[in-house]
Amino acid sequence: MKQLEEQIERFKEALFEDSDAADSDSSIGESLTNRGLKRKKNSKSAYYGSMGNSRGTSVDVDYYSIGNTKRGVISHYRRCSEPEWLDHDNPYHDININETMAPLANPQQIFTHPGIAYIFEQNYLDVLAASAHESISSEHKYAAQLQQLLSALLGDDPSLTDPPHEVFGITPEQCKGLTETVQKALEKSREFIRCWSNVRMDLLRAIRFKEKVLTYCQGENYDGMMNHEDKDPQKNE
Repeated sequence: MKQLEEQIERFKEALFEDSDAADSDSSIGESLTNRGLKRKKNSKSAYYGSMGNSRGTSVDVDYYSIGNTKRGVISHYRRCSEPEWLDHDNPYHDININETMAPLANPQQIFTHPGIAYIFEQNYLDVLAASAHESISSEHKYAAQLQQLLSALLGDDPSLTDPPHEVFGITPEQCKGLTETVQKALEKSREFIRCWSNVRMDLLRAIRFKEKVLTYCQGENYDGMMNHEDKDPQKNE
């Protein structure tokens, strides 16, 4: 019963409480702004437009002059300094941008340059060329099957004596539509082979250029690029 009476009393006090009353008995004191303290006592007397520090007195505010006016400092920029123990967890700690972006001083540095040596050490071009060759080979087999089917539909297969629509058990109209479909598929297959052949040739050309660059940088027949070209017998002829 005693607890119930206390709850009723608190409920009555809450009902008769003034809506303008403060949530806290403490005052905002000499704060320069009432931001976040608008329910405190004497909040109306605070300068709500100030952008200075929310605590302390006006003596703590720094001012700097711009022409004939003075402006208060809102905040001071401080350079962030990370502790040394963070360097061990930093993935970019061992990366030297100056060495990575530096140009080559001589051709032999291509094998030791951190930004270029990795490119020539990988065999991605060989893998791509081999993959292109496999795609071309499989497409050739598919095109040969389409060509054999098209020959049968056109009646050019000597092993088939009956008309094509009777061999496949379809009507002549269906045989004609199937023939057109196979012709389009064969054309697309041949176009696919031509495109992949061009890609493979470009990859093989890039591989040859890569080997020439490596041979040149290793110092074999190294007379300087211009001198080497001048000694070409075909050009001299």
